Amino acid sequence: MDIVLQLVLIGLLALGVAILGNIAGFGGGVILVPSLILIFSIDTKTAVGTVLLALFLPALVGTIGAARRKEVDFKFGVLFAIPSSAGTISGVFVVHFLTDQAVLIIMGVLAFTLSLLMLYHSIKKRKNNTGENENTESLRKKSFWQKITKMKPILKIQAGEKSYDISVSLIFLSGVFFGLLSGLLGISGGWIQTPFMILAFGLPPLLASGTSLFIIVIKALIGGITHMSLGNIDWRILAILTITMFFGAMIGNFLKSKMKGKQVSLILGITLLTITIFIFVSILL
Repeated sequence: MDIVLQLVLIGLLALGVAILGNIAGFGGGVILVPSLILIFSIDTKTAVGTVLLALFLPALVGTIGAARRKEVDFKFGVLFAIPSSAGTISGVFVVHFLTDQAVLIIMGVLAFTLSLLMLYHSIKKRKNNTGENENTESLRKKSFWQKITKMKPILKIQAGEKSYDISVSLIFLSGVFFGLLSGLLGISGGWIQTPFMILAFGLPPLLASGTSLFIIVIKALIGGITHMSLGNIDWRILAILTITMFFGAMIGNFLKSKMKGKQVSLILGITLLTITIFIFVSILL
């Protein structure tokens, strides 16, 4: 494929991914990395490193927009980002030991599992809708995940009128896990973080989406720089991704301001299911 045509097609794909990602609270690596590997024949390490670094600017734009709408919990984000950043750096070095197919299978399994969870969450919210404002709903009630793990919440976070308890152990373990996936797979992890924050910590969808973007900013910068030091960056692809995803993030911010939290959950669930089908069909073919 001609390099100019390749860059144009990558740019168009990245534009759509950035719009969708900023609405749903994920960076878009889960779509871009498999696409670069399967469609454009980019080697795994280069695709992973380039996409991860390219996620920084659109995630920053999304975070600023969400912060203006008061949809970012910075305290929670920082607590999550600390172990997540350590996991990201570790994942960068582990990726050298995985094959292309292994990376794609891991992505597919995770996307499918979380698509079912988010679609269930969206349908349940629709059935149990009480008319309560989603951004002021009570966050004190323990989520099902906390009940299963039986990890006592020992830290209370107060964010304006909202307050909720979190388990330091749970946030540490989940942070390391999602960070590892980011460095390993070249993904922001937002497509996993956002539903996890909703389901495991009880954050409202809009708040989870905005906070996830804030965490992505930190992980993309740290993981991207680490990949850069190892020579895993294609600078031409990075340039086109950065430009198109910046404008996509701006469009996504505008569209998201018109949406409700349950719509975000539904969009995220459908997106993850579509990604799953794309990945496994590609592997089989």
